[in-house]
Amino acid sequence: MADWCGFSRSNYFKVKDKEAFLAWLSDIGDVSVLHEDDHGSIAITGENFGGWPTCRGEDCEPFDFAEELSGFLLDGEMAVLIEAGAEKLRYISGAAVAIDSRGKRTELVLSDIYAQAEAVLGRRPPDATY
Repeated sequence: MADWCGFSRSNYFKVKDKEAFLAWLSDIGDVSVLHEDDHGSIAITGENFGGWPTCRGEDCEPFDFAEELSGFLLDGEMAVLIEAGAEKLRYISGAAVAIDSRGKRTELVLSDIYAQAEAVLGRRPPDATY
């Protein structure tokens, strides 16, 4: 059995309190600052096999990374979290979430293409897996 390996990154966004945000990232682990631009906007990347964390601590307590992130965003800011990866090309997966400073969000998942194809083209295509 192979591990899923992926890549993830965010857009650039501003936070209310950089010190508190960095402490939160440190507490979670598996996420680091990818880059900070000259205007104080930050981009982050996931390090959990390349994806965003879904649990934390020794007990791997489930949590919603995007929801917690929204609380650090400067009013009016929006974070977009994108991840994509594969398990030895047995399957390729990807997802993205956009969340704003109020916690309002929208998400998409690459595998939704099968249901969309069926709705638009009249039948479900075979999965791109083996």
